[in-house]
Amino acid sequence: MNMEEICSRMEANGGAIGSLFDGLAVGQLGWRPAPEKWSLLEVLCHLHDEEVDDFRTRVDSTLHHPEVPWPAIDPQGWVRDRRYAEWDPETTMKSFRKRRLDSLHWLRSLDAPDWTAVHEHPQLGALSAGDLLLSWVTHDHLHIRQIVNLQLAFHREHGEPYSSRYAEP
Repeated sequence: MNMEEICSRMEANGGAIGSLFDGLAVGQLGWRPAPEKWSLLEVLCHLHDEEVDDFRTRVDSTLHHPEVPWPAIDPQGWVRDRRYAEWDPETTMKSFRKRRLDSLHWLRSLDAPDWTAVHEHPQLGALSAGDLLLSWVTHDHLHIRQIVNLQLAFHREHGEPYSSRYAEP
């Protein structure tokens, strides 16, 4: 695993996430394809909170104190408890971008990290710091896909009387 490649990908992913939100209307940001699904705004808020409350915290803990239990997280509950639907999208995006830059600065400042350091997760078993770092990048990609799928679903539903069948085989 090449640390600079991972950091470069995380930096590019942060930019891609920002670009996918550029110019979206408030109505689109709050739209949900189904009551149990997240809106674009809720995805952005999740990415914002995961940046520090999950990935950076857990990578740091695994690198420096692998035997210590991780702080509890509840990403599903945060949507409701932290009232993501009420967050300001512009402020949240600015804060997400800052948090991502802070994470990258922190990662690049690590002095000879032991990516093989292992934390024993109660459900997943042994997870190395390297596993968590790769999962951080993967998490970005999964949510980038989710953001694109939400935008596609929004346009399909709100494009009437027109259809996108020409673009979709």
